[in-house]
Amino acid sequence: MLRSLFPLCFSTLALFLASCIKEDRSSCPCVLTISTEKTADSSTVFSVYLSRGEEIFADSLDAGKVYEKAVPRGLLYVTVSSGDDGTFEPGKGIVIPFGSNCPPVFLWSRPVKAEGETVSRSAVLLKSHCRVRMRLVPAGGAVSFVIHGGIAGFDLDGNPLEGPFECVPHRTDDGFLEFILPRQKDNSLLMDVSSGGVLLRTFALGEILARAGYSWKDKDLKDISMEVSCSANVLISDFSIWENVQNREILL
Repeated sequence: MLRSLFPLCFSTLALFLASCIKEDRSSCPCVLTISTEKTADSSTVFSVYLSRGEEIFADSLDAGKVYEKAVPRGLLYVTVSSGDDGTFEPGKGIVIPFGSNCPPVFLWSRPVKAEGETVSRSAVLLKSHCRVRMRLVPAGGAVSFVIHGGIAGFDLDGNPLEGPFECVPHRTDDGFLEFILPRQKDNSLLMDVSSGGVLLRTFALGEILARAGYSWKDKDLKDISMEVSCSANVLISDFSIWENVQNREILL
């Protein structure tokens, strides 16, 4: 009798021991889920960048939808953006080419630890650019402008990326001069004013904006309209600055 029960007892013990051994799932992928329902951006399609070191996977996502992707476990950087104009670079983030305006970018970028079966994040894209419209008074004149700064994009954490920045305002159909700036860390922006190839003056543009009450710490950056008064000898005499959103004029 005992001999006939041995195989049955052995099988039961084997099943019990097997149930005590945890399955090694460290090599299994983790499902990354990104929700974008709360974003205020009006774009219809977002860009999604998943990066680890110099490796990058680029994808797209319809605005307001949920993104889902199986990714290797470990730390990776996730960027969701719109309006970046293809300026994302592996291992760096969004990099503005020297001599170009900042793209009209809305951005969410974070490091994500892909651990366990799933990991979820809610991506709220923030307006990370400032569109500056500048009107000369009186209109016309052979005056040119160049903007200089020390922020050349956004890193993989979504923070301002240090680097040389330079752009030239372009003229719009309604007679304004327009340029786009990335979010700044400080008030170090400069603006050169020239006429006939001769530098007339360099203005501390960042300080002027700060005195006018502009904040680079706002979640969604405001756009600016700027009126520049020129004297008869083409030297700029003063500024008037107002924020489009609040329609508030500030004389300096």
